[in-house]
Amino acid sequence: MKLVKFSPLVWADWEERFFREEEENNRIAPDAEPTEPVKKHDLMTAEEVCDELRITLRTLYRYVKSRKLTCVKMDGRLLFERADVARFKEKRTIRAK
Repeated sequence: MKLVKFSPLVWADWEERFFREEEENNRIAPDAEPTEPVKKHDLMTAEEVCDELRITLRTLYRYVKSRKLTCVKMDGRLLFERADVARFKEKRTIRAK
C-alpha cells in the first residue's frame, strides 16, 4: 500500500472543509421542535431487549452490528431506547390479512 503525503496547506484546506460540512450537517432547523432528553426508564438493557424480542443475545449483537437496531454503550453496557425497540419489533411483525 502506497502512502500519500499531503502538504500542510492541502491538509489544512481539507480539514477546514470537513469541519464546515460537519457543522452544516448538524444544524437544527429553526422551526424544529426541541427533543426531550432520554429518561432512565426509557432505556432497556440487552437482556431486556432479548426478552422483549424473543431472540438470543448473539442475534441482538448481529442486529446492532448490521445497524438494524441502534444502541449506546455506557459503562460497558449496551442500552437501547424503548421507542427504537418498539419500532423494530413493529417492523419485524408479520400481519395476517
